[in-house]
Amino acid sequence: MKRLGYLLLIVLSSRFALAQQFFPTGALSADNKWDRIKADWYSQELTTLHEPSLFRDPIKRLDAEEYRFLWLRSFHAPICVRLIVGNDNGRTLIAKEGSVHGGTEAGKLIKVQTKRLSREQVKSFLDRIDSVQFWKIHSPNNELNAKVAFQTNGAKRSYQCVVR
Repeated sequence: MKRLGYLLLIVLSSRFALAQQFFPTGALSADNKWDRIKADWYSQELTTLHEPSLFRDPIKRLDAEEYRFLWLRSFHAPICVRLIVGNDNGRTLIAKEGSVHGGTEAGKLIKVQTKRLSREQVKSFLDRIDSVQFWKIHSPNNELNAKVAFQTNGAKRSYQCVVR
């Protein structure tokens, strides 16, 4: 019985560690239970899509920023779109789609598209982020069915995660 207890503790600890590599505690819900559930779920999807952690492992270049939109749809494949913007003329948009899966089974990465954006396209995006006052949006969202997460990290701004 003691062994089972230790095994359960190890499994739960590893799941918690996985979730924390993508999101800081309290980023997804003010309720600790729902925060852990969402962090585990979103982290599993981001891992399946081979996405880096914007919270734990921000990009190494100090002159760059990353923006990520994660869309977890109820009856369709998960979608992740990440924009990497650097002062070294790097402007890359990466879109990924996972497979449709159910319950606790893991999905698979099925499509990746990469596109270089123009300075004008990036400026338009950044202007839109500023116009909606993204950096002032209060998070976490306590809606239990929220399935959209927008994260960013970079040299000019701090980490921010908004869930809707």
